[in-house]
Order: sequence, then structure tokens, then C-alpha cells
Amino acid sequence: MAQSVKWAVGTCFIAWMYIYGFLLLCFDTLASSFPPTLLGSVILFVAYHYLKLPPPDDEQVELLLGRDPWLDDNNEITALENSTSNEESSGDSDKTDKGEKILRNLKVIAHRGAGLDAPENSIASFRKCKDRGCNAVEFDVSLTSDGVPVIFHDRFVDRVSDGNGEISLMTLSEARKLDISHKHPFREWYKGERIPTLEEAVKECLSLDLTMFIDIKVNDVRTVPHILGLFGKEVKAGDLPGLVSTPANVWMPPSGTNMHSKAIVTTFHPYLIYLIRRADPRIACTLGWRPFSISSVSYSASAALGPAGMHGCTRPQYSGMFTNLGARIMDEIVGWCFQRGIPYHLLGLSGLLIHKDFLSPLD
Repeated sequence: MAQSVKWAVGTCFIAWMYIYGFLLLCFDTLASSFPPTLLGSVILFVAYHYLKLPPPDDEQVELLLGRDPWLDDNNEITALENSTSNEESSGDSDKTDKGEKILRNLKVIAHRGAGLDAPENSIASFRKCKDRGCNAVEFDVSLTSDGVPVIFHDRFVDRVSDGNGEISLMTLSEARKLDISHKHPFREWYKGERIPTLEEAVKECLSLDLTMFIDIKVNDVRTVPHILGLFGKEVKAGDLPGLVSTPANVWMPPSGTNMHSKAIVTTFHPYLIYLIRRADPRIACTLGWRPFSISSVSYSASAALGPAGMHGCTRPQYSGMFTNLGARIMDEIVGWCFQRGIPYHLLGLSGLLIHKDFLSPLD
């Protein structure tokens, strides 16, 4: 009941802000010779073009993500769009050819490695996904308390390991003592599997010739020098806002390693993407989004369709009513920006990653 009230209050407040904004715009237009709304629009336009980052090279993105099927020549596009009307005359072989034109461009990406066959985000899972025919792997980057980037997804280690507590409160040596095969169905085969560092993961993926999707899980500016280091960019204290000291453990691949065509960086935190691409615009990046990414801990379509009244917010991020209200307002602003492609163009992104339940809520 309390959550339903919070949702109702937040929704009504946001609706009133839209109405109030419309009325304010009308008043400015009628009562001012130079409406503040027009001045604000000009300021935003100038700021947008000043801050806007250029996208990476198209050929580089194609190496990472494959050929976009909708960028093929006009004849192929026309054939795909008119496939329904031509099905009777073209026959099954032509339909197969059209499908192959799309499928040949797609990459098979292993999410957290082959997480069902081996412990997720482990070196063993990367090797297994290569054996299974994958040509790309996604893994998650977190930070230990001593600032070392490690490959781990959750905030807490309890779900997959024989330990408990937050990964961010552990030193590297403490995190390395955990057995991440402890709760896996095939734990007997992978007993003693440890949390790898970012350096170990990248070295392994390079040796396996796997394209990397590097997902930054933590909203911490200390991750940025490590990511830039992978692409041969050295960062010192003061180069980035909030970076008070130069990391001493940044690893760089050997000279000649073309990481720009081997790795793509992704996260839910646009500010980190901005810092990374501002320092090196050649780095290809994607940005993740889901409904209620600010106000809720997670999102689920079943909660959206259920009686809870929170429309997908399975657990609020904040307990205070006004804090939660502010987070809901920010959710609406961020969602509005995504629908209009503002982050895509502003950050020079190569893609947007959308929560599966938002795309297919009934699957």
C-alpha cells in the first residue's frame, strides 16, 4: 500500500510539472519581448554542441558489432521490406537468403562468459564460450577496496561464492580467497575457480581472439584510468574530475595491440562513458538503460504486470519519500532523453542496450 501511494504521488507530481511547464511557456510567450524559454533553448543548444562527442570510426564499430543489416544497399532493404508481398513468388529459398543476409552480420555474445557451463565471469567460462563457438564475450568490472578492477557482477559475493559481504569492501587478496564455483551446478569440475582481475580477463580474451564487451558495474571514477589504460591512454591525478591520485596498478596491453577493434565499453553510468570518450573518442561505447534505473534496485516485467502498483520497480532504491520522489523525477527525465536519442548523439555512442523485459514483457 505504501509503495502504491509513493508511485501515485510521484506520477501526479510529474504530470503537474508537465502542465505547469506548458502554462509557463504560454505566459513567457505572451508577456515577454524575449521569452526566457527561447533564451534557455539557445543556451542548451550551444551547450549540447560544445559537449557533444564524435562517434568512433564506422569500420571500427563494424568490426566490433558486425555489419548493420539495414545499412546494406537499397535493393536489399527494399527486398526485406517487401518480403511479405513477394513471398508467394520468391519461394522458400529466397526467404532463406534474406534471413542469412541478416544473420551473417550478428555476433554470438556470451553473457558473463558461458555462465551455465562454468562459473560466470571466470576464466574457465571464457574458454568454454570459445569452445562453444562464440566470437564475443561480455564481462563485468567491479573495484576492490584497494582499487583493483576485478571481474564480478554483483554488489555482494554471496550469490556465487563461498563467502559473504560486499566486493567493494574487500581487498584483492581477500577477494581472491573466494571460490566462485561453490554454488555452480558443475562445481566439482571447477573447484577452486577464483575471481579474475581485469588484466587476467583481457589477456585471456586476447589469446582466445574474443571480442570483449566490458561492462562497468560501479559508478566510480577510479575505474576510468583502468579502462583507458587498456586502450593505451595514460591518466594522471587531476586529468579527470574526482580523480585525486594516480592509480599505481593500471595495466596496459603490449604495444601494437589494437584494443580499439577488440573491445567495446558499456555501463549504466553515462558520466563514466563521457569521461572515457572525452579522453579517447576512438573508444566504442554503449550505454545501458532500463525503466526506474535510478529509483529502483532492479526491474522486472512481472512486477510491472502485477498488483504492486510500482510498474516494474521491484524494490525502491531509497527509503525516504522525498528522496524516492526525486529519483522518480530523474527516471522520467532520463527516460525522456533516451526516447529522443540524446545520450546516443551527445556521447557518440555505438549502441544502446535496453533491458529485455522492457522489450518483451511477456516472454
